[in-house]
Amino acid sequence: PTPASTESEPTTEPTELSRHDINDLVMIVEYRWPAEQIELHTSTHFLEHVVGVSCAAIPYMSSFHNNARSGGLETVRVRLGDAFANGEWENSTRVEMNADFIPPFVGSTLPLLNISLESMQFGREEENSTTCLDTFVMKPGNHSGCASTLIAAANVTVADDNSTTIEIIPTTERTLSLRKPVKEPPQE
Repeated sequence: PTPASTESEPTTEPTELSRHDINDLVMIVEYRWPAEQIELHTSTHFLEHVVGVSCAAIPYMSSFHNNARSGGLETVRVRLGDAFANGEWENSTRVEMNADFIPPFVGSTLPLLNISLESMQFGREEENSTTCLDTFVMKPGNHSGCASTLIAAANVTVADDNSTTIEIIPTTERTLSLRKPVKEPPQE
């Protein structure tokens, strides 16, 4: 696959989370690759720091890498709310997701990128719950080390009333999108 060189316009409407306290919000980024591809290096950028394979860990992000001969999964948790509550960002911030195959690319199945939110807003009382924002096919570059091919970005904006808007912007045209709209929790 050939990596994209520029960002495309967002192909979905921004997700709006109203009546939401930003302080408990966590973005979950999942990079999944197929069985025929041995390795995919990823990097997730937040607040001018990066976490991923061959990259350092930082506050507000954690990474779990499960690489097997039958494909793999890397999950990154970005604690947007904790960073907001600690004054690391105010009105808006950006999370960037990168991926590169370790050369050479093998097979014909491209990996998937899944972006979800975890929040008490979606759960019941003291439970956190996760909702999918977007899932789409990635077109990684070819590079070893900390991944440098931008796959997607998430722009996060917080209004004065703590309502939050998240806009997912892929760098390539979506060939598959499994976007599920975020619904308000039921009123009691």
